Amino acid sequence: MIFVTVGTNPHGFDRLIRGVEAIAPELTEPIQAQIGHGEYVPENIDWLRFTSEEEIHELYRNASVVVAHAGAGTLLTALSYERPIVILPRRVERGEHNDDHQIELATALSDRPEVQVVSETDELKSAIERARSKSPSSMNMDRSLTQFLSGYIDEVDT
Repeated sequence: MIFVTVGTNPHGFDRLIRGVEAIAPELTEPIQAQIGHGEYVPENIDWLRFTSEEEIHELYRNASVVVAHAGAGTLLTALSYERPIVILPRRVERGEHNDDHQIELATALSDRPEVQVVSETDELKSAIERARSKSPSSMNMDRSLTQFLSGYIDEVDT
């Protein structure tokens, strides 16, 4: 299962949901999307707006790939479950966030093998395919990424 999540940010992220729904017929796995506050409601993929923390963690656990915005908490959770992640950062110029810190975070992580960063939705399918080829052992996860993200979250909070 491919898990798509936009987090709990009050800004919608319809661009990501529309992009994943557009490629869904070409993917061989079912998709479960958490669409948050978005206005767009997909018709051809399973979705929910929000759910319990327990169910969200179950979705991460069962995902072969996570497709998401570049929220630090989302990245930390996906990687804590050793799931490869495809990131489409929210952009202020598109009204998806109030600043471009997600672009900065995605850029900082872009050289990691477990992270596939895209800037446009037409890159999603190939990024998902690259992410699928990663297994937890091939990703060589280490604590430095978790420490980096935790530090980033602390810095943003202050």
